[in-house]
Amino acid sequence: MTFEGQFYGYLQVNWTEEVTTEVDGVTTVTQEPITDIGWIRENVAFNPEAEKEYIVPHARQINAEILEVPASEGLVRGDYIFAVNTLLKENSGMSNFESYSAKLKELYHKKDVVLSNYVAYMGPMVIGSGFISGSHFEMPISFEMQVFST
Repeated sequence: MTFEGQFYGYLQVNWTEEVTTEVDGVTTVTQEPITDIGWIRENVAFNPEAEKEYIVPHARQINAEILEVPASEGLVRGDYIFAVNTLLKENSGMSNFESYSAKLKELYHKKDVVLSNYVAYMGPMVIGSGFISGSHFEMPISFEMQVFST
């Protein structure tokens, strides 16, 4: 599987929160998605609803380099930018954004993400300036990362 496929899978599995429900005295704890994920970079139709909040991830490779010789046996490093746009309901304040950015920081900020065939060394989280986009307020978050195949 490609790096992007594994990396997006990691996000999908970990973009959850514990939800506790009690019915007839029985408490159940489940993992639920924090928000919907807009997979626009995976050639999937995405039409955001105004009343829902989303994250929209995109990992883009910006460089690749062979680090050893001979090249046919050398380790390859890929440099990526991982961007996540948060689509917030318009005029809803920033408290939800704070919880979304805290979760992304927990998952990625200066972390090593170990996947089945790759290791991604994540840089610090950078939050960009927000802007209105259609019926949502977008706040971009990005991370630089170096990826090595294992």
